[in-house]
Amino acid sequence: MKKLLLLLLLITLSNIGIAQSMRDFKTKSSANSAERTQMLDLMRERVYHHVKQDVVFVVNHFKVMNDYAFFEATAQRKDGKEMDMTLFLEDVDNCCYCGALFQKTNGKWHILEGATFPNDVWCAGLTDRYPNVPRAILTEAAKY
Repeated sequence: MKKLLLLLLLITLSNIGIAQSMRDFKTKSSANSAERTQMLDLMRERVYHHVKQDVVFVVNHFKVMNDYAFFEATAQRKDGKEMDMTLFLEDVDNCCYCGALFQKTNGKWHILEGATFPNDVWCAGLTDRYPNVPRAILTEAAKY
């Protein structure tokens, strides 16, 4: 009986530790500034590659846990003008949504998968393709 109680206590404590390790990067702070900027710069490069325009993001969701991060935002031109979609190589149904799943390797973040103005639900099946991604960081749409 004591072993069972000890086991339950350890499981509970480990779950509390996991839950406490999730961080919200939606808003920039002194604690997340360097990592947040590194990941957003990767997304800015990705968007620039597609539309040849400098952008800033209105962040809707940005959760980090362990060595994974999940991000969703709306891109806006840095100069405040309307996005010029004539340079985008594909038809766009969802301007100006951007999303990404990041992984940290050797102290640096990189994009595992991402979307720039997608025509479909790009994040469907992420948990199948990346089973180690903590589901707690994902939006509801990305959990399936």
